[in-house]
Amino acid sequence: MFAVLLLGLALGSSLALPIGENSPKGAIEKPKKIIVDAKLLKRPDHLEALPLERDGDINRNFVHEVLLGQDNNDLSSATTDQDKPEELTTLIKKMFLSADKDGDGKLSRKELMAQIVTNVLKHLDEGEVEAKKLFPAVDENQDGKISWEEYRLHYMIAKKIVDADHVREHMEHLQNLDKNTRLMIQDEEEAFNDADKNSDGLDEREWIGFRHPEHSEAMLSSMTDEIIKAFDKNDDGVLTKSEFAQLPPGEVDNASMEKEYVVERQEEFEQIDTDHDGKATREEILHFVNPRNDRHAASEVQEIMSIADDNRDDHLTLEELLAKKDLLDQTGFVRPVARLHEDL
Repeated sequence: MFAVLLLGLALGSSLALPIGENSPKGAIEKPKKIIVDAKLLKRPDHLEALPLERDGDINRNFVHEVLLGQDNNDLSSATTDQDKPEELTTLIKKMFLSADKDGDGKLSRKELMAQIVTNVLKHLDEGEVEAKKLFPAVDENQDGKISWEEYRLHYMIAKKIVDADHVREHMEHLQNLDKNTRLMIQDEEEAFNDADKNSDGLDEREWIGFRHPEHSEAMLSSMTDEIIKAFDKNDDGVLTKSEFAQLPPGEVDNASMEKEYVVERQEEFEQIDTDHDGKATREEILHFVNPRNDRHAASEVQEIMSIADDNRDDHLTLEELLAKKDLLDQTGFVRPVARLHEDL
């Protein structure tokens, strides 16, 4: 399993923002055009450097990001299937040279773990930089706080509910949205309010936590509660292995895929259940989703070694890693893309 975590997004709002709210009485202000790139304002479906998604699903990019230090939110349109092997080879070589601190041509467990930890911290830093750059663009009145109304405008566009040129006019008609869209908006508003601790709008630190919950203890705690809510069938506040490994609703045509899913979930549960009592407590889940938990790096070192260390000398050569590059490519990751757009 090659995977990275980074959180779920929904969008928009259920509150109406009056047009010309700050205009002289009776005047209707001409709507300002929203200029922030909508794609950048979407909160990621998973948390960077975390092994579980917000709904408890396994993040399938975890090993890829912590090993190669790359983000795969998008793929370059110029990339073709023919480009993939060569590009992945380049990424692995780059990682290897960075990790081989003593220059002996092979990676020890210590070197591999240090590289993984470095990549995780890099992801955390990149998320903070991205959030800080977006903050002044979303804070339209420049009062140092992002209100739900300000945020909602941009996310109505990001979700393609309305277009950028007419978003303000359409805010008065949100009641006409379909039920699923309204529910999605309500979920996003709840997440926004969770981050807004004193209910006065998000300051920069709260905004960072909202955008990237891996930076916020409160948001990681909220994520933990959502995972428990999704799987805790008997409402006892803890998860058993069978609860965590339950199949999602709907029928599965491929029985082998169904079995593989259950096995993968069970293995993930074993990592969460640190005291091996058959129950994953809230504290264990919270500890597991924390990206600064060294257990993630240690676990990935063990998995990578078991896959690529062919001669079992407890070291990895570049040749051994390249021989297993197909496993690193199973997420479909091809080339890194810039997280930040130059126009912000």
